[in-house]
Amino acid sequence: MERATGYVFLIGTLLLSSALLITDFPGTFAPPRSETEIVLRSEFNDVSTDMTVDSQGNVIIVGGRMEGSEISTARFHIVKVSSSGDEIWTKTWNNSLFNMLVSVEVDSLDNIFIAGVEGFNQENVTGLVMKLSPDGVIVWEVEYAGLAYEWYDWPQEKYFFGLEFDSIDDTIYIVGSLRDGSHRTLIANLDSSGSELWRTEWEGPSGSNGTDAAAFWLSSQEGLVVRCNIYGGDHPFFPYTGSCIASFALNGTLMWNHTLWDFCWTGIETGTNEFVSATDSWRGHNQVTRYTYDLEEISSFELLVGEYYSISIDGFSLNETGNIIGYGSVTSLIAGDSVKRGYSALFSGPQPPQTLVLSCSASGEFQWYDFLVLGRMSAPCGVQFDSDNRLIIAGHTSEWSFHENDIYVVFSFRQTPFPLPYQNLLVGFFPLFNIIIVALISEFAVLNIKGRSIFGVRSPGWNLKNAVKRLLQAQTIVLFFLYSYLVGFRGAGGPPAPIVYLPQWVSLLLMSLLFGILTLGLLFLRVRPRETDVEGDLDIHSEIEEMDTT
Repeated sequence: MERATGYVFLIGTLLLSSALLITDFPGTFAPPRSETEIVLRSEFNDVSTDMTVDSQGNVIIVGGRMEGSEISTARFHIVKVSSSGDEIWTKTWNNSLFNMLVSVEVDSLDNIFIAGVEGFNQENVTGLVMKLSPDGVIVWEVEYAGLAYEWYDWPQEKYFFGLEFDSIDDTIYIVGSLRDGSHRTLIANLDSSGSELWRTEWEGPSGSNGTDAAAFWLSSQEGLVVRCNIYGGDHPFFPYTGSCIASFALNGTLMWNHTLWDFCWTGIETGTNEFVSATDSWRGHNQVTRYTYDLEEISSFELLVGEYYSISIDGFSLNETGNIIGYGSVTSLIAGDSVKRGYSALFSGPQPPQTLVLSCSASGEFQWYDFLVLGRMSAPCGVQFDSDNRLIIAGHTSEWSFHENDIYVVFSFRQTPFPLPYQNLLVGFFPLFNIIIVALISEFAVLNIKGRSIFGVRSPGWNLKNAVKRLLQAQTIVLFFLYSYLVGFRGAGGPPAPIVYLPQWVSLLLMSLLFGILTLGLLFLRVRPRETDVEGDLDIHSEIEEMDTT
């Protein structure tokens, strides 16, 4: 009686513990990783491409707004959010059917400079450079016709168009890809009133067929540093034969250029004659390499994020201490394990992209990585530090559909230790449950033979061997149907299995059910001879009691 009650208590404890693990109860005690997180929800599909922070700590995010999944209704979209996370204003407009803002900068007076494209994914793309007041009013606008720019489900630019504001002389530098009969890189300089000071069109290194811009940044010693892809032909999948880096003086004169083979779209200067760039490895664009401007490699490390499918490092930012913060996206099997606070993964492995953040020193030494799971997917558009040295991350996220995105901003992000994988303990649920339940059935069988009751009720005619056999059959049938529905017996190709879109604990319990069946099988082999011995001992015990009574 007392042992049976103990077994029932163990089953209740097991069920309660498993429920707490499923709800990630231990994770609720994890330290917060930020001060404020906001998601600007709307009925439209809002995507982000770039962000910046002004002198007041306000965050400006630019991108596009699409009504539903049709990009034919894409409109220019810019949002300004205060340092406390309150939306200050939003401006949305369109000049044509295919509009996207792609770059943003601010000056010392918090005027906003933005670059956008009309007709993206079309043959004739027009680039726009605009100046907005701090209140979002357009002050002036300059057009650049004949550009190339493409946008896909997430803002991954095949052809670059962007701007940088030089606070020293209050001028704007723009770089883009010209496509009016040939492939050329456009570099231009505008003053703060929008007048063009000079313009350079570069076809690329000697002997090349042309270039398409990939990235650029202002250097303290090297002027304007531009990364370009070298055009090789009209092959739909391999249009480029290599890459190059070039330096232009602040009057547009080409100073030097070097050819390299890594196809990259980002970089940042970290010291005199040094820069850091994301390069590709066989695992993805997850290698951070420190170079001299002569392309001599100083140091390099490959970012490994557990069991991941791909990593893409899209950009870098520097803080006052010289630490480098990189951002990008990660498609990982275990991204949901890093979730803290209000963030939760709607499903795990293999996942759509989520926001990746990494840190390394100015000397290129790796420090830490972390990532945010914001709904079904998230893509960052940039990271920056405000005047208080708080790390701000912005981008867009989607909870349910890839075509229903909303802008997000995370203020004062800080890396925190990854929580322990408590949910992995769920694998032991069915093995422990089966061991306890078989022990309980065994106790009921003994009580039944002795003619005693449990909890005031006479126990039924328990037969340990048959009970274990029926339990084994029932769990095997349940496993077969669950596996058929959630995983299926699929060949190569086709859509992913339904289990991909379910929480991680579903996969763990399905695995636990398999281990539980194996445990039952071993117990069944054990109880078959033991039950006969127990029944024989009880019969002898009963005969002795009868003899004593006589």
